[in-house]
Amino acid sequence: MNTTIKEVAKVANVSITTVSRVSNGSKGVSAKTRRRVLNVIKELGYSPSAIASGLKTQLSKSIGIAVPDTIGDFYGEIINGIESTATENGYNLIISLNHHIVKEELSAVNFFKAKKVDGAILVTTSGDDDYVRSLIEEDYNIVLLDRDPHGLKVDTVKIDNFRGGYLATEYLLNLGHSAILFIEGVPYIDSSKERFNGYKKALKDKGI
Repeated sequence: MNTTIKEVAKVANVSITTVSRVSNGSKGVSAKTRRRVLNVIKELGYSPSAIASGLKTQLSKSIGIAVPDTIGDFYGEIINGIESTATENGYNLIISLNHHIVKEELSAVNFFKAKKVDGAILVTTSGDDDYVRSLIEEDYNIVLLDRDPHGLKVDTVKIDNFRGGYLATEYLLNLGHSAILFIEGVPYIDSSKERFNGYKKALKDKGI
């Protein structure tokens, strides 16, 4: 079984993003940390880079992913799954964090394009479709993750957030609870709004 980027990060006691930066030769990592990560990469036999093998075909054999953060399990598990599938297919994964800041998100996309990354998986921050539309018009390969395409012809991977919010609330209501607190995520993001709407609908259906 191939070693994953998550396993390297765990052994080296660094974030997944740091491993990505080291394996891609990016800046922003101290010399000491870089050496430690490189040693772990060597020990575990992690082979992330397939860029050189794709030069003859004009493909970088790399995929970019831009997410808000890697705190907690949600995005970490997603990245791990993407990285595993990418590796199985001979692709390298380049990870960028946007911290819910539009400027950093756009910077990540421009970086992917400058590096000739074959395509990008984006967890968009702003809800502004203009730059997504421009990428589609440029025929750049993108997939939106956990975001509504708003009518744009773009591949999207997401769950039914409304139903998730509804079922979670319904479960608590069926246990006899009536004062249920909803902790919202980023308020202007579609997935947060959809979960909140599901929560409200479940309460309404119970007459609360």
